[in-house]
Amino acid sequence: AEVAAGVCDFGGENIAKSLVKSLCQEQVGGQAPDSVKGLVLWLGAIGRSLGGISLTGLQDGMVKKLQQIVGSGIDEAAQVWLLHSYWLIATASGPAFIQHVSQMLNIATQVSVLSTGHEAALLQTVARIGNAVVGILGPEFSPGKFAFRRSNVLIDGAKGAEGGDGAQLEQVLHIQQLLLFAPHVSTTSALLGILKPFLRTGQPAVRMAAAKTLRHLAETNPFSLAEEGVEHDVISALDRESEPEIQATLRRVFIVVMEAGCGEVPTRWIQFCQNIILNETWSAGVEGAGGFG
Repeated sequence: AEVAAGVCDFGGENIAKSLVKSLCQEQVGGQAPDSVKGLVLWLGAIGRSLGGISLTGLQDGMVKKLQQIVGSGIDEAAQVWLLHSYWLIATASGPAFIQHVSQMLNIATQVSVLSTGHEAALLQTVARIGNAVVGILGPEFSPGKFAFRRSNVLIDGAKGAEGGDGAQLEQVLHIQQLLLFAPHVSTTSALLGILKPFLRTGQPAVRMAAAKTLRHLAETNPFSLAEEGVEHDVISALDRESEPEIQATLRRVFIVVMEAGCGEVPTRWIQFCQNIILNETWSAGVEGAGGFG
């Protein structure tokens, strides 16, 4: 699949069209499961490689083929690959994929509902489809609309995955997507309430995503974070953090937020230090009392 994507990337649009046309003419019935997985992965890899305008004329045929494969009765492992290919094509197309959003969401829902194992990989892939819709629709991703409701269902469905570290990551990335493409959907305070617990998770990739999301917020709207007093959460996260890259990201968040906050309220540093001292004193008192118990 990667070789095919590379050929399309360097060979130009005509070669890509010829290859996609050939793939779309492949008969799925009777093929071995690995052959079907290969076919859907080829389509996804080519879509990712082309992207943008070059992909526009091929979308309909590729999506139609994926829909045909779904209807052929593939196994659960192949369904994961199929949804992944959908995601590759959708994210590479951007807003040009809008006409296929409802179909993609329906297929993802169908796969999720009919799956028997509810494995973490499947739930993460389904959640990734829900996240992709936010970037595709942008301002059109609004409460009350079908895409909004269905995407949230797909993302929420991943929360129950056992060992679902990837599902946790998709939840953090959902907040990122909302901040980047649909900030009208929720308030900063509400999003922070969802995001902050992920700074304490045991998975470095999830903590990194949460820290980067905070950094994006700090660099675009530091005053909103200062109003929420997020510097205390950042310091608490830094006390526990052992990964240098995450530490550096959190320090950047702290500096930006405090610079913005102190510009508005010059005594903010004093208030912050007082709170730290009070918290340390209280913690020490609790530990001391526990020692005498």
